[in-house]
Amino acid sequence: MTTSSDLPDLIATAVLHTHELDERASTSPLRLVRASRTLASMRSGELLRILTRDEASLREFRALATVRNFVVVSQERIDDDYVHLIAPQRDGPSDAWSHDPAPID
Repeated sequence: MTTSSDLPDLIATAVLHTHELDERASTSPLRLVRASRTLASMRSGELLRILTRDEASLREFRALATVRNFVVVSQERIDDDYVHLIAPQRDGPSDAWSHDPAPID
């Protein structure tokens, strides 16, 4: 079983298999559709990095992850952008990405 102390190593390994969507200029439904399609085509262990500009995206991507069985690895604000790391969950609840993301202040 993977513990939260193992996550930095797992994330560092997954950097080699990261996809990215720049959704800073798109509207909510379109970015959610694109993210969902991209995540559905990814393998376990890969990460999708999504860039957005609005705070509402925090709730939207958490809801998407719940509905589609994806895992929100992290969400953070960097300057004017919100950065979301989301992984497809293929191996059930014991998957390496199963944890609650740290809250954003």
